[in-house]
Order: sequence, then structure tokens, then C-alpha cells
Amino acid sequence: MATASPTCDHCPVNLSGALEATELVKRVRSDPRKPDSMPAALRLVRNDLAHGTRGYDTLELSDVADLLDRVARAHLLRILGCPESAQRSALLLQQSRTSPAPLRHPLDRSIDGV
Repeated sequence: MATASPTCDHCPVNLSGALEATELVKRVRSDPRKPDSMPAALRLVRNDLAHGTRGYDTLELSDVADLLDRVARAHLLRILGCPESAQRSALLLQQSRTSPAPLRHPLDRSIDGV
């Protein structure tokens, strides 16, 4: 059974190189299970996280998730019939948005130092 590539073959910009260059993919490619490609490395990460057999650095996961989010957005725009310029914008979107404040329990005062 063929596995889908985490990049969009129909997208105007290919982010495979950016995914390959992430610390997470580099680290997992050296895993004893020997993933032979970037998609295979991401499959291992997904399986490890889904089964709770291994954890990964959250910042490294975030970098990969941000790239995959852009690929998914561009793919969705293509399916919806949006022009290539809109797909390209989704793929080239930089982290210009400010991240939302982290969620916390209203009674958690540790962040406030109280």
C-alpha cells in the first residue's frame, strides 16, 4: 500500500526540503528503526506519539507541524478551486502571526508569580 507524501504534489511550492531540514526529521532519520525517507521518519513520529511509546521535543514537533499545516492549507485551497497564487501564499506564509496566549486554568497563579 502506497503512503501519501506529506507534501502536495500539485502545490506550487515544494516544502520537502524544509521538512527534511528540520531537527526532528534529522534526528529520527538516525533512529535504529532506519526510516529511509522523510515521510518514513514522520510516520515513525506519528506512530510513536499515537501509541505513546516515545515523546519528542515540543519545539521540534512544532516546527514540523507548522510546515505540515501550510501544506494542508495549500492542498485545501487547491481542492476548493482557489488560484495558484492563494496556494502559494499559504505555503510561503511566515510565522508573522502572533501565537495565542497559552491556555491555563483560571486558578493557576504560578505564571503570575502570585
